Amino acid sequence: MDSTIISIRIPREPKGKMKKTNINWSDEIRKFIEKRSETMNY
Repeated sequence: MDSTIISIRIPREPKGKMKKTNINWSDEIRKFIEKRSETMNY
């Protein structure tokens, strides 16, 4: 799989809430982007 790196900036409050969970946010965001890109019409 060929890949690239992207980064996002979010406010501190949501980031603090994210840290308190046991969720793999990188995986969650990656899955969202992959699913969303499948539904787009190019």
